[in-house]
Amino acid sequence: MASNTYSQNGPQSLSELMKQVNPSPQQANLDEQSRASIAWAQANGDKEARHSTGVWLKAPTQKEDYPTLIVYIDSSVMLADFQTNHEIYAMRLQRIGFPVEKVEFRLSKYKKKQDSQRKTSEIPAQKPLVELSEEQLQALDDELQTIASPVLREKARKASIRLLQWDITKST
Repeated sequence: MASNTYSQNGPQSLSELMKQVNPSPQQANLDEQSRASIAWAQANGDKEARHSTGVWLKAPTQKEDYPTLIVYIDSSVMLADFQTNHEIYAMRLQRIGFPVEKVEFRLSKYKKKQDSQRKTSEIPAQKPLVELSEEQLQALDDELQTIASPVLREKARKASIRLLQWDITKST
């Protein structure tokens, strides 16, 4: 019988919790810098992965219990966004079993190649959006009648039509 423990994200098995405490044999052979890089990738999502160019672990001072994680970011706009949420990133790392004193962000000298820098020939052709039927448009209008403002209702209608068209096109 499996023993489950609850976390903020729902139930976790005991084996999942043990993996956080005891690293896998592959991770046990990694140095602390490599483990920091893996922890950063595991604790965060696509946005962070796209804009992080590297991490560096700064040893704790005598006043600190844990090291400081320094993350290099590819743009100054994203740097400001990341710095605003530095405490959240530290909590995410702690939650996956990689506690740090703090997370600092610095602007990288090196830029990551962004999707927009790809050649046009690498971008796949997109299907044209499917037109909605009169029944679908009427159902959408019925749903949006609860919005009191005509301006907001029209904006919501346009956005909903595009979303439905995209969903239908994607599923075909």
